[in-house]
Amino acid sequence: MPGASMQVNYAADVLTVTFMGYAQQEITVGNRDFINVELAPNTRQLNEVVVTVRQAVTAFTK
Repeated sequence: MPGASMQVNYAADVLTVTFMGYAQQEITVGNRDFINVELAPNTRQLNEVVVTVRQAVTAFTK
């Protein structure tokens, strides 16, 4: 996966990393030149299920 780069001005800056389906992370920059971010799945979303039902309807006559 290609990396992204950005410039920050203060060591106290905080990066907020979000991506759909993954847990949000807040990372303080500090004095680091490089920050590796590993995304962790958001397990709370695993309980959300979408079910789509399709039904053929047949008309009966007497």
